Amino acid sequence: MTTLIMILKKEPYSVMVTGEKKYEYRDNSKYWTSRLFKKDGTPKEFKYIQFSNGYQKNRPQFTVEFKGVETIDEVDEVYSNGFTVKYPQKKNGYYKIILGDIIT
Repeated sequence: MTTLIMILKKEPYSVMVTGEKKYEYRDNSKYWTSRLFKKDGTPKEFKYIQFSNGYQKNRPQFTVEFKGVETIDEVDEVYSNGFTVKYPQKKNGYYKIILGDIIT
């Protein structure tokens, strides 16, 4: 099993590192399909997801358990810091990556 690496901006990172945000959403695109699924369409097996805040050399990071991925039609969530995730309904939907406990 491997670790999925994901980069976040400040607002989503700040609610995710506290454990408030339990899901990460990504567009159902060729890029994310190739990152999350094998060529035969079965999900790749990840043990962890490592999130980084930005791209700088000494950026803050944390690791969570990977609990799976689902396809959903739309997203509309608001978090304590005012960060909003709102994706309208669309044909291909979105990937909902399910996060477990924070490891580090």
